[in-house]
Amino acid sequence: MIRIEAERKKVGRPALVTRERLVDKGIEITLPKLTMKGMAAALGVSEMSVFRNVGNLENLYLTVAEGICERMELPDPTEFTTPREYLHRLSEDLLAQNVRYPGIAAYLSHLTPQSLSAFELMDRLSSAYAQHFGWDLGAASAAVNTITGTVVALSAQFAPEASTRLTVLQVDEERFPALVAGSVFLKARPEYQVSSFSLTIEALMDGVFSRLGYSPEGLAL
Repeated sequence: MIRIEAERKKVGRPALVTRERLVDKGIEITLPKLTMKGMAAALGVSEMSVFRNVGNLENLYLTVAEGICERMELPDPTEFTTPREYLHRLSEDLLAQNVRYPGIAAYLSHLTPQSLSAFELMDRLSSAYAQHFGWDLGAASAAVNTITGTVVALSAQFAPEASTRLTVLQVDEERFPALVAGSVFLKARPEYQVSSFSLTIEALMDGVFSRLGYSPEGLAL
């Protein structure tokens, strides 16, 4: 059980160890580098003080990761005309959040019953998607979670180049003719003038919409 000291509503020295400060400092440290000793130093308190509040490193990690989920800035479905437009933006923004918060993709890939903030985030996104676009709630959840799950899984591979466009591979054409031919093929087609990440998401949406019985734009057939 995580026990975080509540903010004190009284005059005097503010609490040094609060959930908000743990999350703030945890983000600065980053999830992969999080330690009890490092958190204590960042807060300016003893390690024992951190232990008294969170119990162990696993709970500290959970506190910070859940706090990150609560702060994630993801798009509202009501701002988009079609499901395809929304899911594409959702994928790009989620990728950006995974870059902004190192280690959060690993957390989202291994959720536990204690990952309540992560579950609330996904449930809220799926419900808003279903309501705005008129989808069945189950189908909406399947679509949203398929896209977001794929983004999380691919974050490590695509994050550095998500904003770049496809380019012709600079390799020996005689030695690697198929690779160069494929790169030239995609480069010559306007519909593929996007990053490898965007191309992957577009192909995934084609499959998701088709499997769930919706048009290429995500509209009911």
